[in-house]
Amino acid sequence: DLARPGFVELTAIDAKLPMDATSFAQIDAGSGTYDQKAETMRLFDTVLITGARGMDIRLDDADIDIKSSSLTSNKPVTVKRGETTIDAAAVEVQDNGKRVLFKERVKMVINRPIKRGNPPEPGAAATN
Repeated sequence: DLARPGFVELTAIDAKLPMDATSFAQIDAGSGTYDQKAETMRLFDTVLITGARGMDIRLDDADIDIKSSSLTSNKPVTVKRGETTIDAAAVEVQDNGKRVLFKERVKMVINRPIKRGNPPEPGAAATN
């Protein structure tokens, strides 16, 4: 856009952002904007971030500050890591994902596999 130099409109986003010297996060979104001067991105239309410190994140939209390595969203978010799922109404990710703050209506579900085996016999001593 010649009226706004350094401001880029994005569609069908498929990008990799560095997390540190050796790892990247894959980011997919329907659309967004990039402000070169402010070093910020706004992502819309279902944002999926995979591989971010072992987390998979799904958001409606996200504001990313590239300089401070932070992400915020005031819309619902779902984060999955292993057997754990966290849902919240909003999220702040700081310091390249080292600190994640979930806000409002936070719900966490841990799905652990059920261990099958013989139940302890009555009167048997518990072992640790």
